[in-house]
Amino acid sequence: MTRVDLSKFRHAALALDTLGARERAVMERLATGATQKSIGIELGISASTVATHRRRVLEKLELANNAEIAVFIHEQQRAGIAELQRAGIL
Repeated sequence: MTRVDLSKFRHAALALDTLGARERAVMERLATGATQKSIGIELGISASTVATHRRRVLEKLELANNAEIAVFIHEQQRAGIAELQRAGIL
């Protein structure tokens, strides 16, 4: 199993606010393993538009591929849950 350097996600976390709504929607679906074609059908856009959004997400967040998108989202969710637990909400 390949170990992922989580420190690279610091920039990605800071850059999240630079993503548009469609870029976020595409990113979330890519993290689940959805194909560009299926994402396009779901969002009502072409697969090539999905590819453009994917490329922009990777560039803005300085990630290399869909696997890093998935790991990044997983880590963001873990961090959010930990924050809620520290606040006594969970």
